[in-house]
Amino acid sequence: MQGKLTIIAASLFTLFLVWCCREHIFFWDTVQFAGKHGDWYYNNGLFSGLLPQHLDSGHPPLFGIYIASMWKLFGRNLTVSHLSMLPFLLANLFYAHKLGKAILGARSWLFVLGILLCPFYLAQSVLVSPDIILITGFLISLYGITTKRRALFLIGSLILSIISVRGMIILFVLGIYHLFFSYKSWKEIPRTILKTLPPYLPAILIFLGYQIWHYLHTQWIGFHTDSPWSPSFQMVSSPKAVLYNAGLYAWRLLDYAMVILYIAIAYLWCKSSNHKNNSLLILLVLLVIALGFITVPFSGLINHRYYLPIQLLVILWFLQLSMSQSLPRVLAVLILMAAGNCIIYPDRIAQGWDSTLAHIPFYSIEKQIHNYIKDQPQITLKDIGTAYPLKVSRHLLDPSVIETGYHEYDMSSDKYILYSNIMNDFTDEELDLLAKWKKVKSIERFGVRMTLYGRP
Repeated sequence: MQGKLTIIAASLFTLFLVWCCREHIFFWDTVQFAGKHGDWYYNNGLFSGLLPQHLDSGHPPLFGIYIASMWKLFGRNLTVSHLSMLPFLLANLFYAHKLGKAILGARSWLFVLGILLCPFYLAQSVLVSPDIILITGFLISLYGITTKRRALFLIGSLILSIISVRGMIILFVLGIYHLFFSYKSWKEIPRTILKTLPPYLPAILIFLGYQIWHYLHTQWIGFHTDSPWSPSFQMVSSPKAVLYNAGLYAWRLLDYAMVILYIAIAYLWCKSSNHKNNSLLILLVLLVIALGFITVPFSGLINHRYYLPIQLLVILWFLQLSMSQSLPRVLAVLILMAAGNCIIYPDRIAQGWDSTLAHIPFYSIEKQIHNYIKDQPQITLKDIGTAYPLKVSRHLLDPSVIETGYHEYDMSSDKYILYSNIMNDFTDEELDLLAKWKKVKSIERFGVRMTLYGRP
């Protein structure tokens, strides 16, 4: 009964949250994966094959095809886009409860609560984000492995293999963990591999098949030198830069009050005398190593949302270690973690806005500023430069409109600059220069600010 009430309450909260955010424009990377990819498949057909080079980010394009199919079935607008995430959001709650029950028993509802309070997950849940589907595959796979249900980790592995390259890396880690979870002695490893591998074969074959097909048509895998995001894939040039990225990686994991959980885990681990059940720790270490390996050596890949599976696993491990702790203490830690949604850094510190609900005021502010600009006869959109994520045609932010958008800013020629502290592209020198421009219109709400600057 308690489990059913948990799922119902969590589902209602999720429905309420999505409904409240149903008219929010696409934000950050969802401009690429939902806006641009969905737009291309909507206009060119769901079975049009590979994306054009300037849109192709190397991932299987199933998410864009899914969004485009929802538009064709129910209408091309933001509400349909956001509601299309509900099946996966609800599946995440269901399998979080199932996984929690398998590991935490009667306290399984705490894992559902922990997910809903986690800034990383909560922020992604209000976006039209492929990472929500990645989490669906992750939770189903982990639950299938934990309960030895081959059909479930077959389904979960298929989801991970078709959503992104990162999904396949996570599947690889889960496969190693599954092997460790299954074998009883070193002599049985070959036999265990043969027994464990079959449910993973469909996912492996589909992923390899796509990558081979993609390579035969494009002659590249992962990224190409002419792509808009190729600078992010440049290898860092020195050991010092690698160490800097490693520190940045650690900061990302500790950010938005997640440090509270890491401290609580360290305390509970040191206090406990029973360290026999290390399975979640092993999986956590494997994930940290694997995701660090594919992000730390590169110049621009250390993004908060990439590490969402790690953070959910940290929550689960904390709850497992705190089984003997009083419920008020456990809830206090989770509530402190949720307070991470209130953290906003100064403008000169880049922030992962798509991993905190602190970005929510942006949508209403942006709408007000945009409407103000349209009402000014002396200002045209082509006169305004801005940064990511607004530097695109308007229909890529809101698929229901046909309207010219802002362009990428050039402070040497633009008459107006539209700036918000949710934008990480402006350098410190440009912010100093921008401070000398005149403020045409500025709105701030709960720490989120947007200003239209005019050339002095």
